[in-house]
Amino acid sequence: MYTEAIFCQVPPEKKAIYYCNRAFAHYKMESFAIAVFDGCEAIKLDPTNVKGYFRRGQGYAMQRQLKNATADFKTICKMQPANKEAREKFELTQKELRLQQLSAAIISDDAKVEVETDDILVEASYTGPRLDSIDDLTPEWMVSLMEHQKLQKRLHKKYATMIIVKATELFEKDDTLVHIALDDLEEITVCGDVHGQYYDMLNIFGINGNPSEENPYLFNGDFIDRGSFSVEVVLTMIAWKVCLP
Repeated sequence: MYTEAIFCQVPPEKKAIYYCNRAFAHYKMESFAIAVFDGCEAIKLDPTNVKGYFRRGQGYAMQRQLKNATADFKTICKMQPANKEAREKFELTQKELRLQQLSAAIISDDAKVEVETDDILVEASYTGPRLDSIDDLTPEWMVSLMEHQKLQKRLHKKYATMIIVKATELFEKDDTLVHIALDDLEEITVCGDVHGQYYDMLNIFGINGNPSEENPYLFNGDFIDRGSFSVEVVLTMIAWKVCLP
């Protein structure tokens, strides 16, 4: 009956509803490819039809096309931020997508997991430092990060991922051993083992000044373990690297 209704002369918005309903029927019958087709047609007729994205996302998910499914559920979250079911579907498919990518990376030594930071949603309740772009990572932003972590609060995983991705790009360009030269008037501060002691590192910066072009630091290893704040220590180090390469 939905198929008959689709071929009736009705407005596009109405026809989109028929496609959505038929997509649901095909989904229940486990005809997932056809459910995806119907979802696509519904969206073409009415790009504002939330159910079209939902039905298509469900079909993609059942076919293990998780990247497409994640994109559809993300679209719904943007259209309807209060849609709890869509957010749950988005988080679930995103988690499965990462596992899928990790499994693929393990199979091939040369494979690399690509992380789409745009797909990581920041909750409205998050009150810490934010980055619209990695170019916004300035010395002033670094101060806000260190103060945020000093209060034993976490940087959101979206921004942590942005920093890690950029730092990886920078380090990949360097050799394992890098030679640097200082003129007679320049100084560099060499720090020994930090071992996850975040507050000790903050004390070093407090006494000696924050890193800058004129105040470079060399941390010579043993950044983590033993202390309770390994993540904060290493994240601060690589964030300063991104800030001042």
